[in-house]
Amino acid sequence: KRGDPVPLFMETLKDMPMCITSDPHNYNRTKSGWTKNVIFWVVEIPDNLATFEAYVKNAASCIASNYKDGGLCGSNFAAYLQRHKPKLYLRETGMSTAGKKLTNAQFAQSLQTKLVRGFQERTYQWQVPLDSVLTYGHIKEFITGICGYTHWGQVPPHVKGNILTVASVAYPVWEDIEI
Repeated sequence: KRGDPVPLFMETLKDMPMCITSDPHNYNRTKSGWTKNVIFWVVEIPDNLATFEAYVKNAASCIASNYKDGGLCGSNFAAYLQRHKPKLYLRETGMSTAGKKLTNAQFAQSLQTKLVRGFQERTYQWQVPLDSVLTYGHIKEFITGICGYTHWGQVPPHVKGNILTVASVAYPVWEDIEI
């Protein structure tokens, strides 16, 4: 509702580079060298919640409501890329190559179509170990920034069980992980 505080899941919405599943130190990349990304956000679950799944789906629906036909997500994303990732913007519009050029409006419409379709076809995954999609650096950023932990020893065992794909694998040395 208007005037209410912004929910945590909206504040934490990020487009995160995915890691190589077998090597959480490195990003998963396309053949042309671009990172493969996943949309990531944190849902804070109230203690008195009856069903976890319904709450998360409600949060996802709230986010997806921003990505609908007739909305501005395509033009907003095009403007974001133009301001913050100009090389990517130029490459995607063809402005930096000799190929077909897209106007900003054409590019925005293309993004709109992709974003709307992507959020309509969304799927949910529960209890996915963080190292199957995030690098160790992003995991440390999440654990320190969102959870407030400053080393592995502070992380409760039930939380640690959802960080590594294989529980028997040793955690990387905290001080060696770069954010």
